[in-house]
Amino acid sequence: MITLTIRLKLILKAIGYTITILVGALIFAIITWIVTQNQDLGTYAFWGGIFLGILAVLTDELQKREALVMQQWQEKQAGSCVRTWNTPSQYSNQY
Repeated sequence: MITLTIRLKLILKAIGYTITILVGALIFAIITWIVTQNQDLGTYAFWGGIFLGILAVLTDELQKREALVMQQWQEKQAGSCVRTWNTPSQYSNQY
């Protein structure tokens, strides 16, 4: 099995996102151009598709990062809670 470095994984992920965004925007522009028979509107649809694709990827990555930060924070909070049996309480002087 081939092990990839983190840097290479990120590069491949970026290439995959780029290809997906370009193909999606191109399909969107072609459909718009065929339906409306307006080349300018197809061009606008292409650039709009690129913009929306980039926005979707950035939003998705931001949500993943926020979830990871929240998970790490919860793990840190759970690890810092120390419980001892010898804590004084209001009931310790009953006997």
